[in-house]
Amino acid sequence: MLIACSFQTAEEAIREVGQAFCAKLKECAAEGYAKKYGTDDKKCSDTFVNALPEDDRDRRSACNEEEIDTCEKDIRAMTCEALAAFATSDATTAALPPSCQKC
Repeated sequence: MLIACSFQTAEEAIREVGQAFCAKLKECAAEGYAKKYGTDDKKCSDTFVNALPEDDRDRRSACNEEEIDTCEKDIRAMTCEALAAFATSDATTAALPPSCQKC
């Protein structure tokens, strides 16, 4: 169910969350990040967007701005150990904090 009070599309929200996750990943696993994404940060955040079905990308985000902010804060608070496996996997949302699962 999508929340009507959100002002972002699902694509905008997932890109914002993805960018926060990618920044944390780059901070914690710079070598693995470089191997997987090179210097193209957009390539990393695109993995999140690409996991979203195209038909859902223009819909309103399931998360409002406050929920997205909480998700980003929780991503920044993650330990690097929580991200270690992500750098070498094809997973996108498996390592996200619970506050991000709705987004």
